[in-house]
Amino acid sequence: MNKTVREASKIGPCAEHTGISPSTAATSQNLAAAGVEPLTSTASSGLGRMVIAKSIGWTIYAAGVVIWLFGYLSAGHASAFDWDVATPSWISSFVPNLEAELGLALMFASMIPIYWRAGWKR
Repeated sequence: MNKTVREASKIGPCAEHTGISPSTAATSQNLAAAGVEPLTSTASSGLGRMVIAKSIGWTIYAAGVVIWLFGYLSAGHASAFDWDVATPSWISSFVPNLEAELGLALMFASMIPIYWRAGWKR
């Protein structure tokens, strides 16, 4: 019955099967008594890199939202692309200037680090 620390520390129906009550501090003696193996490094499994990439992606997304909102609510510079000609009016209303275009581009670019590894699991 080998479990990891993360599995043993879950509160709920699984906690009663670990031999450790949720109120008990998870000391090394308690974990060893319950047959729980310590967690291995998450970086070696790639999980650490994935968490870092997702964090970077969400940070880029948040920056894109702030820049887009600034561009949407301010006069800003002229657009690099003529949205009124190429798209319907309801789409072109979301990108009135260069700042809004940059924010929108950052929001789309943030999908790469957020969802990149999801395609590898198939």
